[in-house]
Amino acid sequence: MVLGNIPNSGIYRSMDQYQMANSVPGILILQIDAPVFFANASYLRERISRWIYEEEDRLKSAGEASLHYVILDLSAVGSIDTSGISMLEELMKNVHRKGL
Repeated sequence: MVLGNIPNSGIYRSMDQYQMANSVPGILILQIDAPVFFANASYLRERISRWIYEEEDRLKSAGEASLHYVILDLSAVGSIDTSGISMLEELMKNVHRKGL
């Protein structure tokens, strides 16, 4: 899920659930709250890539500053297997290629 900042706080929550949450300019904060393993690694890679694409498109359409950073909050992830690690490494390479 995409996280945003609750105004006047250091708290970040789901932008879908908290209408008052604001995105941080130039930063996309994503939270994964499920184990990352062989059964969902491909889905997560595609979903994270789609979130990045959607945010870049939104910023471009709004004439706002471009995306500079992607933060993955994995604090709720209880386990990651080797397929999950490989997916995260591949995702990191793709993000670096984009200059993020």
